[in-house]
Amino acid sequence: MFKLKRISEYSLRTITIIQIIIATVITLLFQFVFPLNWQPFDRALHGPNVQHGDPGTSVVISTLSQWFFSFAIAWLIYRDNPYINNFLIYSLVPLINVLVMDIFLLLFWDYIHFIPLAIDFYILFKKRETLFQKWFPYYLVFFSSWYCVVYFLRLTYLDMPLNLFIANWIAMGLIGFGISCIFEDSIVKSYLKKKKDKNK
Repeated sequence: MFKLKRISEYSLRTITIIQIIIATVITLLFQFVFPLNWQPFDRALHGPNVQHGDPGTSVVISTLSQWFFSFAIAWLIYRDNPYINNFLIYSLVPLINVLVMDIFLLLFWDYIHFIPLAIDFYILFKKRETLFQKWFPYYLVFFSSWYCVVYFLRLTYLDMPLNLFIANWIAMGLIGFGISCIFEDSIVKSYLKKKKDKNK
């Protein structure tokens, strides 16, 4: 009799593909099926009648926040994927920025940003062994490219002036590197270990 495998019994490559498909389907649903007022931030800025394509609104599929949310949902089926975990952990800085804005706008129901933020903290404290500083440069290039493309093509971050855009990019890079210094393979931990071994 045919028996379905548990997700953990598949190869990491297969699991990653499954999680990417889940995240993509969720994002496509938010772009083409669900109304834009399902996006709490757009609803707060433009009112409950906001529609996809209204002036000043972002293209949902282009926003990092939407993909962080989608991958956070996909993460729930398998929590030990280092590729997904490293992708999500670098959402910590922009999500905290949005959290601050949410507090000022009283958006305590902003699930799009709060769910991945909660998962980020869980990964940081419970799944740190899946995080690798040596991967940081690749994720930085990936996020930087995405950030620049959607900004300069005017797909999202429409009201952000260029100087703030550059400041955000620098902050995300520096703080992201700072976060990576607490990973198990970090240069900081390696240095401290060598120093400890030397003093024995």
